[in-house]
Amino acid sequence: MRLPESGPGDRRLGPYVAVVLDRQPLWLAAVEKVLERAGFHVVGTTTSEAKALQLVREHQPDVLIFEPEACTSSTTRFFTAARLARPGLKAVAVSALEEPEAIRAALDSGVWAYVLKRAHPEDIAVAVRQTFAHSIHLARPPEAGEPTAGSAARIDGARVSSLTRREREILALVAEGHSNSVMARQLWVTEQTVKFHLSNIYRKLGVPNRTAATRWAHENGFVSGVSSRDVR
Repeated sequence: MRLPESGPGDRRLGPYVAVVLDRQPLWLAAVEKVLERAGFHVVGTTTSEAKALQLVREHQPDVLIFEPEACTSSTTRFFTAARLARPGLKAVAVSALEEPEAIRAALDSGVWAYVLKRAHPEDIAVAVRQTFAHSIHLARPPEAGEPTAGSAARIDGARVSSLTRREREILALVAEGHSNSVMARQLWVTEQTVKFHLSNIYRKLGVPNRTAATRWAHENGFVSGVSSRDVR
């Protein structure tokens, strides 16, 4: 599989740029080799959270691959700081922890994927690639009481129709990884207004948080162009 090059809206053409954070230097070297083979350009690796944030500020990478346990602060606080330094930054967590609570905490922080360290090296490359090129869709069996495909489509259509134009704009920006402060600046509103719209979006879509709203947006084609067209 060939990694796609940056799109016309990106600031450059060529490989995606990555920064890697992990407590183990040997693991850093291994991940760097995996990413380089997959076509990424790794501009920096570090065992320090502070150094990782410095690398993000200096190099403005496209993706951050990090071990949550390497964060001296919380995963959410670290990734929020990283995205403030680089709006639109995507992230993949790589960890040895398999407990559901650890996985959920990482995903709730806004990372796009959580990969176990016992995974095959190629799995890491695939997970990182999928943050840019969504070519794999995994199915799961419906639970009791879940809607069928036809009724789900009708429900999603109704949810889209219930969103105001501003809410659609904010949903598209959330799906692109922008923070509340960045969205507020782009839309010329306060952060409190952004939070108000987000709470309405979560309620209308029937999702619990930002991560779930992002997934919904990607699954329903709300990633690009929503803010510049009238979605009926």
